[in-house]
Amino acid sequence: MRRSLLITAWPLAAAVIALAGPGKVPAADSATATLAVTGTLAADLPVAGLAISANGQTVYAIDGTRGAIVAIDVDHPERRRDVVAAPGDDEPRPVAVGAVPGGLVVAVCRSGGSWEVRTYRPGPAAPATGPLQRLPLGAAAGDPGRVAVVASTARSWLAITGLPPPLPRVLRAVVAGLSIRFLPDDAPGQAGPPAGAATVSPDDALVVFAANGNGPAAVSFQDSAGRTLLELDAGVAQVRAAAFSRRDGRLWVLAGPASGQAAGLWRLDAVMQDGRQEAQPVRVAAFTDPVAIVGASDATLVVAAGNPVRLVTIDVGQQEDP
Repeated sequence: MRRSLLITAWPLAAAVIALAGPGKVPAADSATATLAVTGTLAADLPVAGLAISANGQTVYAIDGTRGAIVAIDVDHPERRRDVVAAPGDDEPRPVAVGAVPGGLVVAVCRSGGSWEVRTYRPGPAAPATGPLQRLPLGAAAGDPGRVAVVASTARSWLAITGLPPPLPRVLRAVVAGLSIRFLPDDAPGQAGPPAGAATVSPDDALVVFAANGNGPAAVSFQDSAGRTLLELDAGVAQVRAAAFSRRDGRLWVLAGPASGQAAGLWRLDAVMQDGRQEAQPVRVAAFTDPVAIVGASDATLVVAAGNPVRLVTIDVGQQEDP
């Protein structure tokens, strides 16, 4: 009998792991439960990136058509406004967005082969038209992966993943008030395949998924210095976004289609197999063209997916442990 293990029991250093049963089910055969969409935040917004405020009440979405950053109240989606104005024709466009405790919005922007990070402090009514900081990253002509900006809610740091080479595989920064400062990019964690989807665990570890074509992605848990605490096969391919639910600390990923795998939302459980810790993926909802996911307040996930894109909510509390 297999027992699901909350993701809060993942070992982030030398934590003791509870046994979850002897067997591991292949990902393609793991579609054992279904979660339903519980609400729609936007059906007319071509979302190109998502972030969530520290309290889980406000979603920040990049409007993929205009380039503006839009704020939406999760409980009252009619409360929607631009918090960062659309860029001008000659301005870099945001490709990823993050939210830092204290109201700071961080955007990774691109103009041709030039990359930079911009920070904003949106006002209560009018959108921010100019950045507080402009931090050049350098030039990179290659296609980026799935660029992600993730921030700790417990400590003052953030990380950027998915940048194209020769830019850093994982770029870390510390937050001081309303400014950010990049850390040296020679920390551990720079080697390996391109980093894409990323999130921050309840224990404040950076969780990074590395692409592996149509094969299962590798997932690593890293401390603030970039040291790897845990690395294993995620059991699911084409991971495009990841998030933890706030109430129970489970890890969820949005994945595209791959050989023997349908696109959708997957829950990753921690299991033990032959004395080793492994990830057990369970597909819980079908989504075509998945884009992004964030964990909102309590047991709510916000998912951007579909063609055209819809921004919807899912109550993960409706699913019991298998």
